[in-house]
This record gives sequence, structure tokens and C-alpha cells, in this order.
Amino acid sequence: MTTVDAELAPLARRWQGAALALIAVCAMGLVLGNGWVQDEGPLILQDPRVHAWSGLWSGFVSPWWPEATGGGLYRPLARTLLTLQWMAGGGAPWAFKLGSLLCYLAAVAAVWTLARRLLPGLPAWIVAALFAAHPVHTEAVAVAVNQGEALVTAVLCAAAALWLDQRAGRRALGPTAVTIALLYLAGLGLKEHALLLPVLLFVAGAAVPRVAGTGQTSRRREWGVLLGLVAIGAAVWAARTAILGGAVSAPPAHGLPVEPLPRALTMLGVVPHWVRLLLWPAHLQADYAPLEILPWGGWTVMHSLGTGLLALAAGLLAWSWPRRRVVAAGILWTAVALFPVSNLAAVTGIVLAERTLMLASVGAILAVIAAVPDAWWHTPRTRTPLAALAGALVLVGAFRSAARMPDWHDPVRYVIALSRDAPRSWHTLDAVGTLELEAGHRAEGEARLRAAMAIAPWHSRAYRTLARAYRSDGLCAAAIPLLETTLRLEPIDQYSRLSLVACLLDQARYDEARARAVEGAAGPGRALQAAFRAATLTADSAARARAGAGRVRLAPFPGGYTDIGAPPGDTRP
Repeated sequence: MTTVDAELAPLARRWQGAALALIAVCAMGLVLGNGWVQDEGPLILQDPRVHAWSGLWSGFVSPWWPEATGGGLYRPLARTLLTLQWMAGGGAPWAFKLGSLLCYLAAVAAVWTLARRLLPGLPAWIVAALFAAHPVHTEAVAVAVNQGEALVTAVLCAAAALWLDQRAGRRALGPTAVTIALLYLAGLGLKEHALLLPVLLFVAGAAVPRVAGTGQTSRRREWGVLLGLVAIGAAVWAARTAILGGAVSAPPAHGLPVEPLPRALTMLGVVPHWVRLLLWPAHLQADYAPLEILPWGGWTVMHSLGTGLLALAAGLLAWSWPRRRVVAAGILWTAVALFPVSNLAAVTGIVLAERTLMLASVGAILAVIAAVPDAWWHTPRTRTPLAALAGALVLVGAFRSAARMPDWHDPVRYVIALSRDAPRSWHTLDAVGTLELEAGHRAEGEARLRAAMAIAPWHSRAYRTLARAYRSDGLCAAAIPLLETTLRLEPIDQYSRLSLVACLLDQARYDEARARAVEGAAGPGRALQAAFRAATLTADSAARARAGAGRVRLAPFPGGYTDIGAPPGDTRP
């Protein structure tokens, strides 16, 4: 390289970086105009742990989800970041949306950094540009509680780039190992799938040969670092298990079979969805619950297609390993990134969620771009059409992402998009039914909620929502069986228990009301305990006075939280 080239290279790199930032902002920048939606309700807006400075450290000793919801998951640094954003913006949504965009820019920069270690300049930049514009990332950017997806992607890609640098002789192993260990700890505090880092380092390292002149000693030292990272991950996971009281600590996805074989066969039918979303995400949807994706009930076309795609991936891996190692590494990276959400090792809370595909998309894009013969990038006759095609894909992806982002603008627009994109989902029926009830369309709302109950009889939300509507209309006799079903499905729901007590009092079923109130008084929450004790006294007084039906009322109890947009107005304990 000449002196002029050396002077121009940093400038060119800055322009390339600025172009990537522009692509990311064009694709995802409309998030800055969005408000609260989906899980931002329980985890930000109604979670007092985020509203105090103690939120900077409280996440290290408590679950990610509020205890009133049953707790679950462990993401202490994610809580810390949410607290900082709450304090910086005074609780305004713009601060969190800006935070999400900055997290995504960090992920784009890290992907570009990693790609430059694996591919020449232009192909590496195209990998990062396609990542920046990828429409499957919109859900992760749109919802602030998903910032961990982008940050873990940034952390793991940066760590992999450092690992490749030391293998190439540009960094010493000791300091590099310390930096990677710190990045690993940060990733583990953000989201659980950061646990994959040691495996991803091995995969990335397999794509790049070790620098000439190093032998068994370097190989043993590298294995020592990888095993040390495994030990760190095991220690963090043990601490997590102790705090949460379980290794997984998340309820299984609705309708996902618990038995290993039916569960694996269910996920086999998800493989075509993964491939479509990673390679051509023209259609996006925020929900894949039944009947959008069906639990295993027999072999279908999707299972045949999933089997064929897995066989094709295995064949490409076998072909590329001795010939184009970066392609093989991209395929393996994708497979490793998908494993935590495959429900093979353990039952998770999702069957498919687009937000979880960000890390996997790095490997998929790398594999596709690395599959292009090197000579094509150096021959003007082929280089120009390739660059033009890549540019067109980036523009299409950015446009699709920008068009998708307003679907997360507010709860009503989110539900409208849900109805358009996933009309067969019981979540959609439940959400639309709730909107119909809130609009005063009782018959339509009830029909939607009854349909949701028929598809997902195991979930309490539709029962609870319809019971609340019945009670507000003075139809306690109709609300009581729905509330009883709600409590059978979700015994921790203290608010539904209090509503049931109120309806039993309304129907002059005082002994039953008293029994339910005694149950509630033994449950969590001081304010709720006091309300149940008061209800017990009310039941006793009404029974002594032999008050008739419709003569006894409980004052409304303010409480619960709103799971914004899923569906709006849904109040849980």
C-alpha cells in the first residue's frame, strides 16, 4: 500500500461507516416517533423497579419480570439500561426509542467489524449493509425491552472479531482473553443467549487459519481460554438459577408440547419460517401462536419442507467446509444462534419470534455473501452487477423496515397490524376482541374472545378480559365461571380473585365469597391483603344481615398493569 493509499483508507472507512449508519437510520429511524407498546407496559411503564436509581443494581438480585407476574428470566444489565433511560428521559418513550436505535447502530458496527476479518472490503461492507437494512430486525428495535437482542449481537460479534485478530497475530492472547471475558459477562447480563459465545468463537476461528509459526502451545492456550469462558458461563448460570429458583424460569410457549419428540417435530415445521425470515422477510408478523403455527398433530407439507431445508443446509456445510470455510462458518453460526430458540434442549416461552433472529441473521448473511466467488468481486464485468444487486437489496430491505416500523407506533395500530399479518393467531383474536369491547361493540368482542378461548383454552387472558366486560355491564352471573376458569389457569392472579369475590358478593353467595377472600388474604401484596380482609368482613356482615342479591358492592381496587398492545387494556396481576 502506498502512502496515499494509507492516508485515504481511514477516510474511506469513515465514509463507509457513515453510509452504514445512514442505512440503519433510514431503515429503523421511525422508531423515534413510536410510543409505548407490547411488553414495554409491564417492564417499563408500570414497573417501579425501573423508576428509581436502585434499578441500576436491583436486577442483579431479582428476576427480569415483575414478581406479580410470576417473575422469570434474569437480565440485570438490561434493567440497568432501562433505568438509565428512564432517568435520562424522565419516563418519556423517546428516550427508550433513541436507546434502541443506538443499540442497533452498535450492532451494525460490530457486524461490520467482524465481517472485515472474514471477507474483503466490499463484500464485508455489503454484509453489514444488508444487516443494517434487514426487516426481520424491526421488532427487536421497535420494542425497547428487546434492546438486549442488538446489544448481545454487538457484544458477540465484537468478541469474535477480537478472537480472530489474536489468531491472525494482531493481538496478544492474554489481554484479548481478558477483554473477551468482560464482554462475555456484559452479554450474559443482557440476555441469556450470550451463553453461546464460546461456541461462536470456535466457529469463527474455524473460518480463519491461525497465523503461521504457532503450534500446539497456541492451540492449547486457545482451548484454555474457551474452557475458561465456559466456566464463566456456568458460574453466571448457577447464580441465575439460585436467584430465580430454576434453570429455565420461563413458562413454556402456549401450545408447545412438553414431550421431547412432539416438541422437536413441532419445531421442524418452524424451519421454513426461519429460512424465509432470514433470507426474504417480505412478510412479517408479531405473533406466531396457534393457529398461525400448529403444535405437532401429524406430518404436514411444512415438515417435509423443513426436512428438505435441513438436508440442504447439511449438504452445503459438507461441501463448503473444505472449499469455502467462511460459508461453512456462516451456516454453523446461524445454526448455533438458532439453537436456544429451537426448543430442543429445553422448553422456552416462544415457538417463533422475529426479535430472536438478529444474531442468526449475521451468519445467514455472511454465508450468502461469502458464497460469491472471490474472483467475481475483482472483475469489473461481475463486480458492478453484484454491487448493483446488493444495493437494490439494501434499498428494498430498508424500505420494508421503514414501512414496518409504524406498526409499532401505538397499541391500536399494533393490533390492527396483528390482525392483518396474523389473523389466525389466538393472540390476534384476543387483542381484536379486547379492542371491540373497548369500542363498545359487545357482540363482536365477545365472539372474538370466545374464538380465542376455543383455540387456546389453556390461557387465561381471554377469560379474564371477557369476565371484566361482563362485570362492568353488571352481568356477574356470567362473569363468575370465567373468573373461576381464570384462577384455575393462573392461580396467582390476585386481581381476578378479588373480582370473583366482588361478583360472589353481588350474587349473595357469601360463604363462597368469604372463602375466596380468605385465600386472597394469604396471598402476596399488602394492599391486596388488606382488600381481601375487608372483603371477608363484608361477606360476614352481608351473611348476618341476609342481604339479597345485588345489594352488596366492593369498591374498585386500583392495581395491576397493562400489557400494552398485547392486547391493550389487558390487566394482569
